[in-house]
Formats: sequence, C-alpha cells, structure tokens
Amino acid sequence: MGRGKYVETRRGQAAALGQRRMRRFRLALAQQPQSKNISATDAVAFQQAVAAQLDKAGSSAFTGPVFLQFEFTTVSKTPPAIYKLSKNYLDLLEVPRADAGIDRSRLLYKNDRQVKALIVRYRLEGINEQPRIWVQAEPWRSFLADVDLLRRVRRDDFEDGGDTWGAARSDDFLPSFAEDERGDCDGVKRLVEFEREKASFVRAFGSDAYGAQHEMMRRTMQQDELRRTDRFICSGVLSAFQGTPRTKGGVQNIFLAQLAAATRNMSLGTPFVLDLHHSPHRKGDSEQFNVTLRKALNEYKAKRRYLFPLTSQLCVTLLMVPPVDGGKDLDNLARLVLPSLHEIWAPPSHMAHTINIENIKDSAIRSFWEKMQQELPKEPKHSITEYRAFELPRLPGDAPEGFVRLAVGEGQRSVRFREEIDGALGEWCQAVSR
Repeated sequence: MGRGKYVETRRGQAAALGQRRMRRFRLALAQQPQSKNISATDAVAFQQAVAAQLDKAGSSAFTGPVFLQFEFTTVSKTPPAIYKLSKNYLDLLEVPRADAGIDRSRLLYKNDRQVKALIVRYRLEGINEQPRIWVQAEPWRSFLADVDLLRRVRRDDFEDGGDTWGAARSDDFLPSFAEDERGDCDGVKRLVEFEREKASFVRAFGSDAYGAQHEMMRRTMQQDELRRTDRFICSGVLSAFQGTPRTKGGVQNIFLAQLAAATRNMSLGTPFVLDLHHSPHRKGDSEQFNVTLRKALNEYKAKRRYLFPLTSQLCVTLLMVPPVDGGKDLDNLARLVLPSLHEIWAPPSHMAHTINIENIKDSAIRSFWEKMQQELPKEPKHSITEYRAFELPRLPGDAPEGFVRLAVGEGQRSVRFREEIDGALGEWCQAVSR
C-alpha cells in the first residue's frame, strides 16, 4: 500500500494522532498562581520552566493559531479573580523577561492573539492543599484534525473499509458529552411539589428538616439543569468545528458552509445562549457592550428564577465570531464579561460557600463545614470555576461585526471538553491496535 493510501487508513490516522499529541506543550508547576502583581522571582521561575520544557522538546514558539488551557489551583488567602490570573500568564507566555536569562525572543507564541480557544479552570483550596499552575497548548490545526478524525470515526470513513474493523461500532467512540445520556429533567417539578407540600412536611418532620431537604433539592436541581446545558453546548461547539469546510470557494463548499451556519445557529443560538451582539471594536463599543451584557444577565436571571440564588458552581462558555476589522482577543473579552456576571449572578466560588452553617444541627457536620469555610479565602465568594472561549469561523450570513454569545453550565463537574475528545480518540486507537 502506498504512503498516500496508508495515511487514510485507520492505522495511518492513529499514527498521525500520536504525532499530534507529541507536539503538545505541557507544564505543571508547583507555584501560587498570581496576577500582574506577581513577584519577579515567581515570574522568572515560571518563564524559565516554560523555556526548559520547550528546550527539552526542541520546540520553538508557535507561529500559527493556538488552543490553550490553564488550570489554576490557589491556596492564597487573597487570590486574584480568574480573569486576572489568565491575563498575567498569557502575557508571561509571550516575551521573556530581561532578568530571566532566556535566550529566546519568544516563549510559547509570538502574540496572545494567536489563541483561538482558551479554557481556564479555577480551584480555590484550603491551606492544607498545594498550589499549582497547569498549562497545555497545541497548534490549532491539531485540534481541528482531531475533531475531523472524530467525524470520520463516526462515519467509519477510512481507506481500509470495514473488513478489518472487528466488532467495535463507531458510536462506541464518542466524547461523553456527545453521548445520548438521559438525565433527570424533573428536578424543577419535584421542587415545586415539595414547596407546595411544605406545611404537611413541617408537621411531620419539623422546619429544620424541611430547610435541609429544600436546600439539597435546589442544589441537585440546579446542578442537573446546568450539567445538561453544558453537555448540549459542548456538543454544539464540537459540531460547529466539524461542520465548517476547511477550504473556501466552489459550489459544494458554499453549500456546506451555508448548512454549517444553519446548524450552528440552531445549536448555539437562542434560547440556549445569551446574545451579547458583537465584540467591541469601535470607539464607544465597550460602554454599549456592557449595557447589553448587564441587560442580558438580568433578563436571564428573571426568566429562570429557579436557578437563583445559585447554589451550584458555574462554568461559562463564550463564543465569538470576531468583527471583520478585528475585535477583542478571547482573554480581553472574558475580562469584559466576567466582572458583571459575578456581580449580577453571584455564583459560589466553592461549594462550602453555599452551606448555611446556622441551619446545621448536627455538631460534627457543622464543625466540618466551619473548618472548611475558615480554611478557604473569604474572597472571592462569588466566582465562576471555569470559562471556555472559542473563536468561531465566519460563515455565510454572519454580520460584518460578528457576534458574541454566552452559555452557562455546571461548574463543579463541568465537561472537560478537550480531555473528553482525547479520551474518545484514545479508546478508538486502542481498538485499532487490537
């Protein structure tokens, strides 16, 4: 079999997947995450660790678009906001400091505008845990190749046909967020019924038991509702990248692009997301964007009263088609959105902050939560635990100024978008090798 045909077989595609994974940048550093006020010592240590990893792999700075992930675990008593952390480390990954002694003009990339997908996770921990900064980056083309491979796996579209495939089915290799999982859809209904029967429950078990049961049911209902939304949005994002033609022009590609636009706008449009119009790119746009944002956040809160006050942790997904003449990069877009979201929706930064200790009668349980709350930082009490931001490709019908959309999901066990794609393809590779 010639090389051209081998590349299109299952084993050829599995080998190419392995090569793409080898090109990823990974760094785990035991350091307290900090904002722009980072100490010179820690900033230098971070950049030197990045340079050492790049040197070890023989890698230069990425010159094209990048998929970037951060995970910050902080044990500080005064941790920075999630969007201040990402801003600092995005800058540190660009140009080496003069005092770092690094013989490179650029570190991970040349400019943070190269970042086309950004995932940032934020974990507040007590003093007995360890601080950590985790970074993973890869060429954007590697991510697109992976989502295209998932599409091919689903269709069983390979040069070697189906004769050597064995008993495995293509549906066995889906990211878990794309699987047809039927969750509990009756949480709101059960909560309403429970509230309707409050008097009889209190007579039988007392007001304290009612309060505890009500709090637990609200939290479970919110988590289930937001988890379903998160899975749906992640499936829509994956579908949007899978459905976009990689080349432009030609009648067939124009038709496919129009179909992709219709599909994207159904799965990633209202009522599933908040429409924030477009990214600021002209004088006065930022002020108008903030007015639009706050109006959308307040309307969402008013229409979904069962989600507020939030007792579930929260993650959010930002989707942007940038204006034709440029707009905010993904991190700066998050810096525009998140402060108002934290103020208006008040998502709990840690589950312990949702516990009303005064309502707990059991001394051992009350002592456990008191200790946890004491170990956690008092601020921020309100913060999302993760945000994802994606720059989507422009498709037919998109306005010249593009758009910005916001989706919400559950933050304690949020979808690990990139990792679940990796897991599905990893299982497929194992099946191929058997």
